[in-house]
Amino acid sequence: MKAVNVIVCTKPLQWFNALNIDFPGQEDRILIVVNSFKDAVLFYNRVKEYDATWSDVIFGQTREDSFALLKELASQYTIERVYVDCDYGSIGGAYSKLPVRNLYVIEEGLGPYVDKVKKGTLKRLIFKLKGWGTFLGGNRHTKGIYLYNHSYYRHVHKGYKKEILSFRTDFFSALAARRELLEKVSGLELPAGIQGGKKVAFYLTAYSINPDVIKFLIENIDQYDNIIIKIHPHLANNFRIEDHTDKIPAEKLTVMSNSVLAEIIISRLAEGNELTVVHESSTTCLYVDENSMKVINMGKVLQEEFGTFRKMYLENFA
Repeated sequence: MKAVNVIVCTKPLQWFNALNIDFPGQEDRILIVVNSFKDAVLFYNRVKEYDATWSDVIFGQTREDSFALLKELASQYTIERVYVDCDYGSIGGAYSKLPVRNLYVIEEGLGPYVDKVKKGTLKRLIFKLKGWGTFLGGNRHTKGIYLYNHSYYRHVHKGYKKEILSFRTDFFSALAARRELLEKVSGLELPAGIQGGKKVAFYLTAYSINPDVIKFLIENIDQYDNIIIKIHPHLANNFRIEDHTDKIPAEKLTVMSNSVLAEIIISRLAEGNELTVVHESSTTCLYVDENSMKVINMGKVLQEEFGTFRKMYLENFA
């Protein structure tokens, strides 16, 4: 049977990082897009239209559908490698039961660099006994993990013995190289009037709105020509941004609620503007060039982990 590699994509960032992998061999590549993020259908259609990397792009409604699709593909092809976002716990257990030989994890933000299951719990014991692992890359059946920050991963997961693999380039070099494709697939449209020479504040929300960030923006309103709030893709559907921004002048405020990669928005906004990015330990800001913008982390969790990660990453790529 024909040999293929399969990538399972549950967020746009996984698709982007998969484009930055040097795949071994000449096998065709099949992308499975899972309907687990806002505008997933639109993303799927745009990838099919604009990205010629893939021999086929398949849509699955749920993660469970992606398991069924992998089984179906295994009956049609020899699957050389499967690249996934998650291999630990019950999800890792499901992958372990599939007829695939080589399972690899692709980094997405801080996820691989933390232990996912609380120590001392029954769940942790069960996952370990079954060989499913308690962190990304920790499944018994996983061959390796693709990372931008090897040093921090080894710092957190001491004694890790699987392959730790590198992407083709650092994150923002990859972003620059594929910017045109990213903008087409994301359908990026920046607010009118931001053509350079503006003072722009860009707030990346977490799973809820941080009132301290809103207070900061209001108190510094005169310093900015434009305030852009990028709503997290997983923020509740019944959420009303108007309940939090009534004191920000409407002519200054833009709310972006689509699933466009925040990394490409930041890249565009930094061109010719005086940009301030406000975030809450957002994975988007792990790799940003702080020489070209001001970055303020107002997060209340993962502050220490975020800082250590940044330090080790910059030491490797300085």
